[in-house]
Amino acid sequence: MEARPGTVILIGGGGHCLVVAEAAHRLGVTVAGVLDDRKDAPAVTKMGLPLLGGLHDAPPVTSSETSYFVCVGDTALRAKLVDNLQRLGCRAFGPIVSPDATISKHALLDSGVFVGPRAVVNCFARIGAHAIINTGAIIEHDCLVGASSHVAPGCVVAGAAQLGDRAFLGIGARVLPRKRIGAGATVGAGAVVTRDVEAGATVVGVPARALVAKN
Repeated sequence: MEARPGTVILIGGGGHCLVVAEAAHRLGVTVAGVLDDRKDAPAVTKMGLPLLGGLHDAPPVTSSETSYFVCVGDTALRAKLVDNLQRLGCRAFGPIVSPDATISKHALLDSGVFVGPRAVVNCFARIGAHAIINTGAIIEHDCLVGASSHVAPGCVVAGAAQLGDRAFLGIGARVLPRKRIGAGATVGAGAVVTRDVEAGATVVGVPARALVAKN
């Protein structure tokens, strides 16, 4: 699935928005502006994009081709924003794929997905709606990345591994083949997942183990 032409409103004006906006411009997509609660959001101060309202506002429809794209790295907040926008009947844009990314013709990317520079999505992988495959991340063949998940820069997800909805992989994390990361789970930066991770769990280290809170 390729990003269609038209106009997009970006939801969230932080650092991730800068990367998304730059990719959109390179693809010839018109960015009408951003929604953010901060008047000094980086997308406004650094890129000069118009601030159109608050983060939880409905995107203003500037034309029949206007749709939205959520640019928030936090998985839980991104999923919440997506749910709100869907209830309001807003239309999702995308995917937005950096021209510097490599996407197999046999991969499937759902709406709202962002794939960053130098990322790779290999054959028969499926990336769920509004997921982020960040800079330099590798999603190998037959992988499934759930909706609103975030695969941070430099991660490697090996063949046939699965990430549940709203999962988060920290910078440089590794997931071995056929392992499963449960919904809402967090894998710490640099961790190596050698066994399945339960939904909602946080794992860290090499090999990755559940983080136990101190009393």
